[in-house]
Amino acid sequence: GLAVPPARMTLSLHHAPAERADRLRAAGAEQDTGILLLDVVLGREPAADLAAALPPAQDNRVVIAYVSGSDAAQRAAQEEVLRRAGALIAPSSAAAAHLAGQLAIKGVS
Repeated sequence: GLAVPPARMTLSLHHAPAERADRLRAAGAEQDTGILLLDVVLGREPAADLAAALPPAQDNRVVIAYVSGSDAAQRAAQEEVLRRAGALIAPSSAAAAHLAGQLAIKGVS
């Protein structure tokens, strides 16, 4: 099950970094959460708060992230922050969703 229903965080509203990080920690703490799918939009250091909230890699959770934004250098920097925290970086939102779906079908958690 989903600890945080997607619609609650994706209503095109700005969410404070602390709120996003808290929700990510809560989702990662759920026993039945095996895959966390992140769609990060460039702004003021969006990945730093999320990276700090990611569950440790040894927790057997897969984190897949896509970073969107027009500034390639900033996007690459944010991707690296998430990668260092253990996230798999997808080249597009569709690719991230596809990978998450494939892992879920295979029962990877």
